Amino acid sequence: MPWCRSPSSAKRTGTVAMVNWRGSISSISSQVIGVDTVASGTPPCSFAVAMRLLIAARSRPSRVAQGSPARSSGMLVANVSSGSCQPVHSIDPTTAAPLGAAFRLYVLDALGHAVASGKVRWNQPLTVTAQLKSLPAGELQNEPDGTQISVLDTAAKMISISDNTAADMLINLVGRSAVEAALTATGMARPALDRPFLTTREILTLKLDRWPVLANRYIAANEPGRRALLASTVDPAPLPAVAAAGAWTTPRDINSLEYLASASDICRAYTSLAALARRPGLSPIGQVLSLNDGGLQLDQAQWKATWFKGGSEPGVLTWPTWPPPGLGTAISSRYSPRIPHSPSTRPRRSRPFFRRSRQRSR
Repeated sequence: MPWCRSPSSAKRTGTVAMVNWRGSISSISSQVIGVDTVASGTPPCSFAVAMRLLIAARSRPSRVAQGSPARSSGMLVANVSSGSCQPVHSIDPTTAAPLGAAFRLYVLDALGHAVASGKVRWNQPLTVTAQLKSLPAGELQNEPDGTQISVLDTAAKMISISDNTAADMLINLVGRSAVEAALTATGMARPALDRPFLTTREILTLKLDRWPVLANRYIAANEPGRRALLASTVDPAPLPAVAAAGAWTTPRDINSLEYLASASDICRAYTSLAALARRPGLSPIGQVLSLNDGGLQLDQAQWKATWFKGGSEPGVLTWPTWPPPGLGTAISSRYSPRIPHSPSTRPRRSRPFFRRSRQRSR
């Protein structure tokens, strides 16, 4: 991604670029941000290229069959130096779109609050169990039942390698209700879209087990009905086999059976995490988010650090990144053409929400 590898010589304290390509086979929702030391000057290359992509994509004609996801585009430029997202320029920044693995930002936020309240410790041991194991991406699904791992290491795996089992272990630790509370606390405009807040095992079961019958039952139900279906049918179901994903090559209800948030929602989630990371004992939040820079390789002499969380499933690819405290300007742009992306425009090093992989032998 050459457009976001380094800032220009005239620097700015923070930038976010979010570009969403939603095609008949896959979509990309990307957010890129870095932070440097000077609060004025010409924006770095990520600004300019994000704008060029947005303008060019809006004029590109649709080239796929009827019934593909609708075309949409959006952008948010916001001043975040005050700790909140103050829009400067925007194009449809409030439309909720599929997140893929970026939902983990809300799990991390709930975890941060649990640590702050003393309910959870970073060095607290968690146990890998069969009931909490999910499908790859990740590594913990390969560990023997009874394996112990600290909360901090679990959070690191959840963010840096999109470990699905790690995410589910942390949701189980803090509770589904705490993650749902984080949706509202961070300022999500439509938190009901993500209630009940699904574990990765639940959403993978809905997309792989008896597809699309079980998924249709879930989508058709109201929130109480969905919670009842999870308890009675989805949660007791065995973990789907990796082979069951062989036919999952196109989007499966990504606008109705997915984690959903807008560019503005994600901006607010990151500002919440930045505020948490400044509190005593919560600096591991920044450490966890800095482990994988998404391949940006920004010049550390000018950019202090990079926070990144990405992921994908058929139809969704997220590429969100954020700076540590000391923010200045945020840009979030999103485009959803009705064409699949080409290899030349596909971002690299994003972790898939689901990935077929070989099980490690023991």
